[in-house]
Amino acid sequence: CLKWVNKAQSFAAITSRCTTQSTWSIDLAYLLHGYGIDARYFTITWGADDSYQAIDYYKENLVHDKARVNSLFQRASEIGLHVEMRSVEMDQIIEALKKETCVTIVLVDTQRFEEGCAAVAERRRKQGRGATLESEEAAALQRLPHSLPPTGIDRGFVGHYVVLVAYREDQDVFEISDPGVAAERRVIDRVALELARKRHGTDEDLLVIDVAPLIARAEAAAQQQQQAMDAGRGQS
Repeated sequence: CLKWVNKAQSFAAITSRCTTQSTWSIDLAYLLHGYGIDARYFTITWGADDSYQAIDYYKENLVHDKARVNSLFQRASEIGLHVEMRSVEMDQIIEALKKETCVTIVLVDTQRFEEGCAAVAERRRKQGRGATLESEEAAALQRLPHSLPPTGIDRGFVGHYVVLVAYREDQDVFEISDPGVAAERRVIDRVALELARKRHGTDEDLLVIDVAPLIARAEAAAQQQQQAMDAGRGQS
């Protein structure tokens, strides 16, 4: 997800800044902040929820992660990281996405998310808006190995981050970039996304990101590079 937001950085460069393989939303917020990216992190739970010890997805790492995660929450305000404890309504997410430079990273339950995407694809096929998937297209929608934790996707909650790119009001669907598959875009309807992002285990975690400063820096760097090239040609 962070690679999609911060395209100028390599995947290796981004992951080198993350000191854990057990990534929480607060980790993503810190990484974005470290790159100077304006991100607002919303959650309904402060720190690590002890009740998640009963969820297979969290069970293995929760004891080890708790102190680290809680410490990150405690230090967030000291570095100017925006963390807000509240539920965000879907209409507010849609409103944020109306800004062309705004994207949103959402924590969803993998199984509910997959079911929602599959339902939209099937509905479109029945309406004649899409043919039966070719083998290449079907393969592009298969979950990649890195997005499948040891518990699999059929044993209760499994968290997965996706990027909301746009909302299509005429169809009441979201266009999504899913780093867990090879396909460039996926589509899910509003109700299905709401179920996937509010499943117990997600904390309704949401990162609202404005990439305008990132775009401005990239454009300035490109302009400086062009000016240096022009100066070099003028001296030759």
